[in-house]
Amino acid sequence: MEKYKPLIFKILFAVGIIAIVGIIALGFLLYSEIKSRMVEMQSITLTECIPYISEAIEEQKQDLVAEIGYLMNAPENTAVEFATDGNARQFLQGLCSVSGLSNAAIFDMQGNLLVSASSGDFTGTGARNAINQAKNGRPVAIAAPSGNKFYAFAAGIVDGGPRGNIIMMIQMDLSSPDFLRTAVKVPHTEVSIFINEQRIGSTIDTQGD
Repeated sequence: MEKYKPLIFKILFAVGIIAIVGIIALGFLLYSEIKSRMVEMQSITLTECIPYISEAIEEQKQDLVAEIGYLMNAPENTAVEFATDGNARQFLQGLCSVSGLSNAAIFDMQGNLLVSASSGDFTGTGARNAINQAKNGRPVAIAAPSGNKFYAFAAGIVDGGPRGNIIMMIQMDLSSPDFLRTAVKVPHTEVSIFINEQRIGSTIDTQGD
């Protein structure tokens, strides 16, 4: 038996080496499989985020239309609020503050700007389309890029008192980090909005890009 001890030791040593190599190889295979599954799950999760953003934009448009609709049906209030530039500006600024709007403005029925809550460009296609469609008498909301932002515009005809009928527009920035973080609904997920190759909105800190 003594003469077989070196042989047994060699066999056990070889078996041990093979076992260790096998365990390491199995570990690599399992790690690779788990990593592949995680990447696949992350890809599916990110793909599922896209409809969330579209739904959030539609919900925001509906909320803005509802707000315009309320003002359209409250002529006893709007006739006073929009009678003068001072009253109108104060009312629009208060509305933006309470509702978290980016801007608000009133226009005459020809689409000329009368008063706005803050400085802003209302000459873009989205804003002009909203104004033109609002002339049909129903509140309307449009999501469209304007400058280096992506906005939801809602507009409708309201009673301007001495001004007669006027068009009111409210505006929400859909490219802001706050909106995008709320819209994506998936924690630890970053979102960016591009027009062609220009990033116009992101939850990522882009300072220094």
